[in-house]
Amino acid sequence: MGIAGHWRMKKIYLEKYLETEYKPTDIPDKIIGEFVDYECEVYSPNGELIVKYMKAPKEILDIARYFSVNTKATKSSRTRRGLPQMSSVFGVMPRNPIREDYCRFSKKCSEEKELYKYVLKYNELVSELYKTILPVHYKKAIEDVKSQVHSDYLVVDTPWSNVNVNLNQVIKYHKDSGNNKNDLSNVLIVRSGVSGGHLVCPELGVTLSQGDGWMTFFRGQDILHGVMPCKFANDNSYRSSIVNYTMTQLKNCYPYEDEMERLKEVKTRQARDRKVSLGKLKAQLERKKEKIKGLNNG
Repeated sequence: MGIAGHWRMKKIYLEKYLETEYKPTDIPDKIIGEFVDYECEVYSPNGELIVKYMKAPKEILDIARYFSVNTKATKSSRTRRGLPQMSSVFGVMPRNPIREDYCRFSKKCSEEKELYKYVLKYNELVSELYKTILPVHYKKAIEDVKSQVHSDYLVVDTPWSNVNVNLNQVIKYHKDSGNNKNDLSNVLIVRSGVSGGHLVCPELGVTLSQGDGWMTFFRGQDILHGVMPCKFANDNSYRSSIVNYTMTQLKNCYPYEDEMERLKEVKTRQARDRKVSLGKLKAQLERKKEKIKGLNNG
C-alpha cells in the first residue's frame, strides 16, 4: 500500500494553544487560522505530534467510497437548514440500560452483510497505515484495546471495534471523550459536489480543508473540533466522514455468550419487576374502588 506524498509532509510547530470564544455545542461558523489543504503534521508546544493530515492511499479511498455510497444510512432527527443528517454504524454497541441493556453488534452488521465485509477490510487497511506512519501511537492504541475489550468484539486485528459512516453532517464543536484514551482519532473524507465542510480546530489556529480523499489522525480527545456547514451543488452531492474508533464503555462488556446469558437474566428481572408493579397498581385501584364505594354508600 503506497503512501503518496508522505515525504512532502510539512511540519507546523505551535508556540502555544489559543484561547477560543467557542464552546462545545457551538456550530463552526468560519475558517479559523491557517487553512490547511496540504499534507502536514502539527506539533503541540511541548513537541508532541497532535495532528497528521494526509491524502489517503488509493486502495483505502476506493473501498471507503464503495461502502459509504452504497450503505443505507439511517436518518437522524437532527437537521441543519433542511438537510437530513444520516449515519451508518458498523460494529459493537455498549449497554444502554434504557433501550438495550446488553453489548451487541449493530444492526448494520447483519442488515448489510456484504458491505460489512468491505468495512472490515477498510478497518484493516487503515490499521496497517496507522502502524506504518505512526508506530508508537499504534502500539499504545492496540495494546490498550486488547487489554480492555474482549476479543469477541474485535472482529479484525486492529485497535477499533467500530466504523461509522456520517453522511452530510454538520458537527458542533466537541471532543471525542467517549473513545479509547490512548488512541488517535481518525477520519477519512469521501465527497463529491460539495463546498465547505472543513474541520476547524480553534485552539490550534488551524482549519483542515477535508477535501475528497483526505485523512486525519489527531488527538480528538483533547482538541476541540467541529465541522462547518456544507453547500451541495445538486441532489447527487454528498459528504461522508468515515471514522474508526473503540468506545471506552466496551471494557464493561462480558464475553458475547456471557452477555447473552446476562440479557436473559435482565429480561427475567424486568418481567418480574413489571409483574410486581402491575400487582401494586391493581391493589391501589382496588383500594380506590372500595373507598369510592364506601363514600357512595354513606
